[in-house]
Order: sequence, then structure tokens, then C-alpha cells
Amino acid sequence: MKNLVIVMLSSIFLLSLVYSSISQCSDQDNDSICDNNDNCLLIANSDQIDVDSDLYGNICDADFDNNNVVGGSDFNKFRLLFGLTNSSADYNATIDTDSNGAIGGSDFNVLRDYFGKPPGPSGIILPTTTTTTSSTTTTLNPNVIFYVEEFLSNPTDNSVQLSLMPAEDNAVIYAEYGNNSGGYTQYTDNQTSIQEQLLIFNLTNLALDSTYYYRVKTLKSGSSNFLERSEYSFKTKKSSNNKFSFAFAPDSHFYQAYTNLQCLLDDSGLNSWNKSKENIISSGADFVIFGGDNVQTHCGPCVGCPELSVDGENPGTGWIKSQREAELRYRATLKGYQKITNSKYFFRTLGNHDGEAGFEGCGHTNDLTLWSRNARLKYLPNSYDVYNTGNVNGSYFSFEYGDALFVILDVIAGTTILPSTSNDWTLGQEQLSWLNQTLANSTKPWKFVFLEHLVGGDPNLLACNDIYNYGRGTLRATNNSYLNGTFLGEQQLIHQIYKDNNVNIQFSAHDHIFAFGEKLDSNNNPENIYYITGGQVAGGGPPFWTGDSIAFNNTYDFNYDNVPDYLLEKGFTKVTVNGQNNVTIEYI
Repeated sequence: MKNLVIVMLSSIFLLSLVYSSISQCSDQDNDSICDNNDNCLLIANSDQIDVDSDLYGNICDADFDNNNVVGGSDFNKFRLLFGLTNSSADYNATIDTDSNGAIGGSDFNVLRDYFGKPPGPSGIILPTTTTTTSSTTTTLNPNVIFYVEEFLSNPTDNSVQLSLMPAEDNAVIYAEYGNNSGGYTQYTDNQTSIQEQLLIFNLTNLALDSTYYYRVKTLKSGSSNFLERSEYSFKTKKSSNNKFSFAFAPDSHFYQAYTNLQCLLDDSGLNSWNKSKENIISSGADFVIFGGDNVQTHCGPCVGCPELSVDGENPGTGWIKSQREAELRYRATLKGYQKITNSKYFFRTLGNHDGEAGFEGCGHTNDLTLWSRNARLKYLPNSYDVYNTGNVNGSYFSFEYGDALFVILDVIAGTTILPSTSNDWTLGQEQLSWLNQTLANSTKPWKFVFLEHLVGGDPNLLACNDIYNYGRGTLRATNNSYLNGTFLGEQQLIHQIYKDNNVNIQFSAHDHIFAFGEKLDSNNNPENIYYITGGQVAGGGPPFWTGDSIAFNNTYDFNYDNVPDYLLEKGFTKVTVNGQNNVTIEYI
């Protein structure tokens, strides 16, 4: 008999900071950035913000005219902008050294401390011993620079994909890997970098149930020696009956939070993201599934937030206005994931704010959909190319791991008209047929399905001036508003597919809370299918902005006592599969 254990760890943060997969490297300022990749060697700046892209981080760079010394002209630039905030047309993010959205006293302190001195020091720019009568020259570090550093994805029984995005052309790059730290016995082919073109290395001939160590080696154009980057490790796929765990981390709203801590209040920006990130790293999870609403190419609430510079370019605020803005938001998000995904391969579901809707209205346009999809396929490996299942652009797919089947659905693209009622939501016939066939073909004892929200939803919770059914709720989005009712919309058909094919859990995101419950039949008998809303790793709270907080609380009141059955704390869902008969769910 199968056993599902739910553990709700309210308000607990596991801050042990165990970076077991990262090899020790020199890090003078203890900001978790290795010195050879740190643009401020002596001042902690884990965000590595460098607005003018001169390879010196903002927090150690008051050389605003880039003449390699902080002096009178830099003071004049500062003096003219003192007191301005990012709401002013004349605001210059280069002068805002602490990147807090205002040019003020803390920025003056940086200028004062560096006056008469060069910026930095930076681990990316190394001083040479060459001098002239008037100045000291500098030379570029022979390390290759990357827009996006190492991340892992798409594991199979004997391989995993390792990806990076270089910021320069004509570097020669390869990866080496093996079962022992520092003892590499396998090597990928060399690849030559093209600026902003994703490099994908297939680490092959891997054994199941193993730990591998890897590092990337680079040869910069014009250099004569390969340099090694930091070492990381990962776990390979598990075979049957072997325990494993994964993290389900929905709704980071990462781009929105990353713009500035002031964008959202009450511990909702980078503070909560960093806590969740540390917890995921130390959780022991083999891999991560990021729920939707991370990249935020469709981002109405971002309007009015301070703009973020991504490698010196502006990714915009609000809904994207070009494909370039979409690409920069993917880049910013992957930078934020980096300490997780260099040692845990990751998957993602697509949310409404990730921009790939099949319908127009409420900010969604055909152009926004195309730009968002193109950006995703530019920055992320396509899972379809590895698993050969789902649709060709990889918005929905499936994979197996240990004793479980994982199915990733795309409710956003399947719906082709602006959904004004629960009945308007659909996966589309092609995806529905694929779902049924995929579940029927799998013999795995555990079957998990992931999607942004119900293919239906509570009819009382609307958005966009009450013309947009937002897919909210889970077990009480039924014809009688009780757990024993019939799901509204296509979700009832999907639920029947689950019953026919022994699905155990549907995981959703979207509602910014953690909640779970078991569906009941019309006679109040358990149907052995759980619906879990996976929480929120960062960002704002639950969607009370709809103006219907009572209706929202009611839809999550699973035992009908007028008290909602959810957790509001930021966190993620950890799922541990203990062989074929036991699964444990924790909210951390």
C-alpha cells in the first residue's frame, strides 16, 4: 500500500549554508563569488552589479569617467546628480554605487573612500607590473567571461546537459568530469564560443545512482594556456527502489524581485529569494522544478519598479516591448538560479507571467508570446531534443526518474481565447491526448503532474477588471464548491484521466501559498489523488489584490471551518520518494 506523508514546516528556514557541491576557492570578501570571477575582490557583492560593464562592480567603482582613477571629474558627475532617484529622467545607475535606486550619502562615501585611487580591485581585471612615468597599465584576465555560468538540465539514464552562455567570441571551451573530486576521467569535445550563443555539453557515459564532479576549462582567444573554472558536483538519475528527492519552487517572480528590494515590501524581494535559495542548496534535493512566473516577460505589477541593468543593458519594466528585453530577463533569472543549478539540474513549468500565452488580452499579445518563446529557446536547452516527447518547442514534456514519472504541462499556451470563465481554459486536444497516452504508457508506481494552475478554476476569483478567469484555487473549484464536487471546466476531464492512470499528485503554482488536500468522490470517499499548491519562494503574498480575499480564503478552506488551510510563509516544497511505497512532502 502506498503511503503519502505531509510535513508542514511553517516558518522554518534551514540556513545551514552547506555548499557541498562547490569546491573551495579563494574568496577574500566572503560573498560566495570566487576571486577570479569577482568584480569587487575586497567588498562583498554577490549580485555582481556592473552597470557600465567595465568589469568593476558598482560598489567598488566610483571611476565614473573610466579613466582608471577617481578624481575631480568623477566628483562633478556625482555632484550634479546628488539627490536623484530612479524616478528621475536624469538618474544614472552608474553613479548609484550601492544600486539602491537613489544617489545619496552612501554613494558619496564610496567616492570619498576611492578618491585619488583606481577602482576595484577586480578579480576579472588583473594589474600588471608594466608601468610608465604617469600610470600603471592593466590587462584583461585570461579567464573567459560568461553571461550565464554553468547550469545543468535534462538528465537521462546515462547523461546530463551542461550549459553556459559566453560573453565573448573564439574561446575554446570543454568540460572534464569523473567520480572523484579532481580526478577527471572523461572529457567533452571542444567547442568554440560565439558571444551570447548557448554552449551545451553532453556529459555522457554516466552511471546511475552516482555522484560526479565536473569543471569547465577555457582557452581565451589569444591565450596559450587553458584555465580551469570552479569544480561542482551532481547526482545522477536513480534506479528503481532508490530514494531521491526534488524541490518544487514556484513563483519566484524573480525578475520583479531582482529589480530592487523596494519593488515589493515585507521580505518579498531578494531577501526571501536568498533564504529559499540557501534552503534549496542545503536540502539534499537531486533536482529542482521551478514553478511558473519566474522570468516575468508579462509583468504588469513590475510597472513603476526601478529598472535593472543586466550586463549594462536595460531589460525594461512592465510587459516586454521587444525580444531583447525578454532575452535579458532570462539572463537575469539564470544568473539568480546559478548557485542552485550548477549542482542540481532544473526543469520549469510556464506561468502566465512567463509570457507564452496562446491568447491575447490583459497584456498578452502575439508578439509578446513569440518574443518570450524565442528567448526561452535561446537561453535554455529544449527538453524535447533530449526526451523526444511533448511538443517540439518544449513547453510541455515528460521524463522518468527513479520510481516516478514526471509530467510537465502547459495550460497557458493551450488556451487560445482570453478565458472569461472556467470552461475557457484548455490544454488543447493535442496536449490532452499526449497526456493520456504518456500516463497510460508509464509503468512507474508514482506519477506526478505539474502545471501553473487548474485547467478551470474558481469562478469567483477574476483578474484584469473582472474579465479574466485566473485559474485560481484547487479542490473547491467545483460545481458545488466542496471537495466532493465535480471540477469546473476541463479540469474534471483531466482529473478523470488521472484516475484512469493512477496519478498520485498534481502540483500547481500561481496562488502564492502552500496547501494540500485529497479529492473526494460524490460519496465523500477519498480518490487517492492529492492536489498540492507548492508555495512561493519569493515575491509578494497571496493574491489578495483581486479584492476578493474572503473568496480566496474560502476556496482554500478544505475542512469548512471558515479558516483557510494554507501557509503564507515563503518557501518551497520538498518531495522525497522512498522507493515504491512511500513519499514524504515537506514545506520548507
